[in-house]
Amino acid sequence: MTKTATKQGIQPPQLPKHLPVATLDDIADGSEYSSVAVTGGSLENRALAGIVFEQVRLRRLLLIRVRLPKLRVVDARLDSCDLSAADCEQAHMRRVELAGCRMWGASFYKAQLEDIRLEGCNAENAVFAETGCKAARFEQCNFMKVSFASADLSGAVFLRCDLSGADLRGAKLAGTDLRGSILDDLRVNPVDLRGAIIEPAQAVQIARLMGIEVQENDASV
Repeated sequence: MTKTATKQGIQPPQLPKHLPVATLDDIADGSEYSSVAVTGGSLENRALAGIVFEQVRLRRLLLIRVRLPKLRVVDARLDSCDLSAADCEQAHMRRVELAGCRMWGASFYKAQLEDIRLEGCNAENAVFAETGCKAARFEQCNFMKVSFASADLSGAVFLRCDLSGADLRGAKLAGTDLRGSILDDLRVNPVDLRGAIIEPAQAVQIARLMGIEVQENDASV
């Protein structure tokens, strides 16, 4: 990975080319992992406070129902990890990529996310309410019934994501690019969409969500 920004303004993780292999066998409250690669292992149902990951690559790690309040992750890539129902409330994540991860029902309530990228992740029913996102890009992710209520998504990009039934009420969407994403049954207030970027077809869809009837002009009238 380079230290330069991507075309979308997202800073990628700053990772060394070669990372020594480590395990999480001795993890405990306050553990810090730096400049290592972890493949496999499980923290399922664990409750761990004050965990720090910096310059790490995590693969196929099971984090199902783990409780990691105030987790701190800087310069990291997670591949095919399972964070189903994980509780990462008030997490701080910077320059982090998640690819092919399962995040069903995970909670990132009041998290602070900066230079974050999710690709091919299943985050159905996840909670990102009141989360602050600074430079975020989501590609081909399942966000069905996700709560982004009162989140700051200003400038975020949702590329070919499924936002069916997602809750965007109270969210900040100035400059948020929703083009190419599915917006069926979106829960959002008209004022919340101010400044959001959508396609013409989506504009019709949004109008219908607001109870506005859209009809072709009848030249015979």
